[in-house]
Amino acid sequence: MKALITGGAGFIGSHLAETLLNQGHEVNVIDNLSTGSLDNVAHLLEHPRFKIAIDTIQNETVMDRLVSECEVIYHLAMARVKKSHSLKMMTAF
Repeated sequence: MKALITGGAGFIGSHLAETLLNQGHEVNVIDNLSTGSLDNVAHLLEHPRFKIAIDTIQNETVMDRLVSECEVIYHLAMARVKKSHSLKMMTAF
């Protein structure tokens, strides 16, 4: 199986990548390293069935390529949304 893990350099993603590789699968990872770390996947970088893209999941060109090369996607990336000061809380009665 060819897997894509978004957020794959995070704690959970890196362990999932290692598990899938140990099971004989190919693993592509994308992570922008905003909360993940290369230290989490350093031991996998030389593995012949492991590839990492340091980029954001918002990069449509990169995601199009990665998705077209995989059979399953594990979406673990976190989307960051800026806080809006103009947003008002509404309550229902």
